[in-house]
Amino acid sequence: MLAIPGRRWAWGVLTGLLLSLAPVAPAAPIPPNDLPLPARPGSVACTGDLDAAPRPPVLLVPGTGLTPRENWAPTYLPVLRHRGHAVCLVRLPAFGTLDVQRNITYVAAAIRAMGQRSERRISVIGHSQGAYLPRAALRTWPELARHVADVVGVAGVYDRGSTELVRRCVERCLPVLHQLATGSELLRSIARLPLPSGPSYTSIGARGDLTVTPQPAANRQPGTTSLFVQDVCPGHVVPEPQHAMIIGDAVALALVLDAIDHRGTAYVPRISRLTCLAQQYPEFDEDAFLGTAVTARGRRLAAPVPHEPVVWCRYRPGCTPRHR
Repeated sequence: MLAIPGRRWAWGVLTGLLLSLAPVAPAAPIPPNDLPLPARPGSVACTGDLDAAPRPPVLLVPGTGLTPRENWAPTYLPVLRHRGHAVCLVRLPAFGTLDVQRNITYVAAAIRAMGQRSERRISVIGHSQGAYLPRAALRTWPELARHVADVVGVAGVYDRGSTELVRRCVERCLPVLHQLATGSELLRSIARLPLPSGPSYTSIGARGDLTVTPQPAANRQPGTTSLFVQDVCPGHVVPEPQHAMIIGDAVALALVLDAIDHRGTAYVPRISRLTCLAQQYPEFDEDAFLGTAVTARGRRLAAPVPHEPVVWCRYRPGCTPRHR
């Protein structure tokens, strides 16, 4: 087991890496406007039979700066596999630090790939940026909604973005952080698109989250059910840093599982109050999760930039696509 001096130190190192001048990944050209949803070969890895597993399949979407296994192997992956779900993981380019618009296409392609492989509707669970991407994907390609039963976000960034990222990104910042900051052009543009009907949308947050701010407003999005761990257990405190550690929180997991086990969104009265007796769930490997602060050193992330990337034509009202 990797020895970690302390969770605040460990996650602080990772946050510092993401906000500093990271090694530059090769710049990708802006794709032609309004192309059909592209294939993303090799970006999705699945375990279990999507049709024959005892429970419906789940797609897990990682947060910024993490591989899917770093985000989910010490957290929800063993829980879901033990319960009988087939689980797929989607990998984002440059650890999700490039353009949110590219990341949206990866998640959309993963939903499409699972829909083509399975006759069952899937649940999509995302953490942080990973909570935003599935909703943006369904708004962009609403026909994918027929494959999805539930979309559950944990500590997500939604239409309001985060005012804390505005503060952090006054000068140069990773492209993705500019785009997820409150008032970004991309958030405003995608907010004009409706969430398609069919899937149920649940947003799960912690009132003390200091990365996605201000709470509780930042956890809300039209068309979704916004819940907090404190709605189940008043006075419940997620360990710092809450934005990261909520993924190991027993109450947050109970809300996630309630959402995917029932029709509709998570429902607080169904959660046992005995859940409040536990801080973390047994499968959560805290050392492995916080160990990402060490493994992230030297990664080739996106180059910090002074402003957000250009919004693609498909998200700009009145824009005439140049390509079909």
